[in-house]
Amino acid sequence: MACFRVVAVNWKKKTPVKVHFMGYAKEHDEWLSAERLRSRAIVPLKGQEEGSQASFGASVPPLAKKYLRVNAKVFARLNPGFCPWVLAKKQYLEATKDCNDTITWALQHDKGCTLYTLPVFLDRDETSAYLAGVVIQEMIWKLRASSLILCGPPKICQCVQKCFSIGGAYEFELRSMREVCGAPRKPFEVSIVGHESALPAAFDAPEVERRAEAPGHSSVRLSSFHGQSRPRPSGTGFPEPTSSGHHP
Repeated sequence: MACFRVVAVNWKKKTPVKVHFMGYAKEHDEWLSAERLRSRAIVPLKGQEEGSQASFGASVPPLAKKYLRVNAKVFARLNPGFCPWVLAKKQYLEATKDCNDTITWALQHDKGCTLYTLPVFLDRDETSAYLAGVVIQEMIWKLRASSLILCGPPKICQCVQKCFSIGGAYEFELRSMREVCGAPRKPFEVSIVGHESALPAAFDAPEVERRAEAPGHSSVRLSSFHGQSRPRPSGTGFPEPTSSGHHP
């Protein structure tokens, strides 16, 4: 459940209440109707000023907007401003096709370990770090990951690590994954290694082993809750990662 505070009220609007999502940039402020407001979701906060800074990594770098905000040829009447994620992916990968630098990460989860490689702009580290964070965020929820290991340009890795820490843009994931994975006392660990050889090997846990970990459940596994900690472009994600290898 998102934590927010009311910053403005305009009774002439159909959506009269403007809220600020705590920890995120003002550009994500949203006007809400009464149907989307619930009393238990409104938490009184003390010591928060109107001009408080967003969490580290929450603000979208100007160049990242260039890749993320791609309008579809078919206008979405029910969702104005809709930016398909698949188009953002296509545009970013096209822009980085000649880049030699990459960031690789390993996500460990109950089904095994998944690796993913993303080309990056070495001279535009903020842009690449932001886009990497968006991809990692989606993969974390999809895989129910319990830890993240980064390998790549030091400045980009450090930026991503800070985003996935207390006070960072993805603090929500950091706190939530412990509950999602059923280990509330085990912290979500984020580390950096100097070479890809230090990353754990990609693998899938045997199906029999996974069933044994959840006695009483049928072979059909229910999907876990897929949440998100902040507004972001919708649509299909980056190329589907598998546990058997890397991706361009």
